[in-house]
Amino acid sequence: MGVPKGFPKDDEQAAYVEEMLDSIFPLKPRAVGAIFDAFSSNPEINEYPLEQLSVPTLILHSKDDPLASYDAASKAAGRIPGAALIGLDSGGHLGLGQTAKVRDGVAHFLIAS
Repeated sequence: MGVPKGFPKDDEQAAYVEEMLDSIFPLKPRAVGAIFDAFSSNPEINEYPLEQLSVPTLILHSKDDPLASYDAASKAAGRIPGAALIGLDSGGHLGLGQTAKVRDGVAHFLIAS
């Protein structure tokens, strides 16, 4: 689920991760879509004309996300005119433990946009 190894999870976060796992597995009913995402649609993001976006854009990304690199998120934010990037120091792909920072960042973004 993109939770860094050894990430300290409290009971609420552990339950959230379990719920996410239960919603994804078994993967077999969605195998065709998952394979398409992994090998076709996800790699294409590098070719999207992000510089042409003209809508307010907010990117949130954890620096310790083992599924998607923070560097890629930073580069995407740099390519999108006026994009805001909120970098989370930890929390992995799910942003565990970052609810307050995310909530405050989204509120600030919405007020400023």
